[in-house]
Amino acid sequence: MEGMRLAWAFSEAAVSWGNEAAKAWRSDASYASFLGRFLVRERRG
Repeated sequence: MEGMRLAWAFSEAAVSWGNEAAKAWRSDASYASFLGRFLVRERRG
């Protein structure tokens, strides 16, 4: 769930900077999973 929220947030930022292709990140399960795992790892320190 967290990964999907991050994917949307990063996608919105990238689109606002002119990267229209970043809209695809919103439905990319692998990307969301990567972000979720990264977030968990960072929280654990």
